Amino acid sequence: MSVLLSVAIELLLVHSLLKCGTLVAEGGCGEMASKHISLPSAFVEGDPAEWFQRFDICCRANNWNDETKAKKLPTLLVGGTLAIWVELAEVEKASYQDSKGKLIARMAPVKFVSLEDFHTRRLRPGESLLVFLHKLKRLLDQAMPEAEAATRTQLVLHQFSTRPR
Repeated sequence: MSVLLSVAIELLLVHSLLKCGTLVAEGGCGEMASKHISLPSAFVEGDPAEWFQRFDICCRANNWNDETKAKKLPTLLVGGTLAIWVELAEVEKASYQDSKGKLIARMAPVKFVSLEDFHTRRLRPGESLLVFLHKLKRLLDQAMPEAEAATRTQLVLHQFSTRPR
């Protein structure tokens, strides 16, 4: 097999692994991979808190400590989010928690969520109950960030159970 063909095959393998969100960390193309790294897609737009939730899940799966998370984080940022990270102080870049907090604070959409938004939220066509419940919880968290956990649970259960059938 020619060297060019070998390189092409390796590139196709890496591309397919990156496309499905799994990157071979150890082992070569001809051997069994001993470790896979899970990564979310790069953050382009949307809710940064939701993206960080996915990133944290991947970090847990990879057994990354905060130092490793801080090093890997900028490799998954693009556009405005990367620009914000670049402007952080070096001490903030070195701390995953600081970087995460600053990025979420600066990228979070400025939107006032009222209790009315929570009460009028309905199940949308094709939306699963699990997604609907998640959205209800997020709206309530935004509308009443200081509410106790028991109060939030009661309000979400009430809203979920009184939805139109």
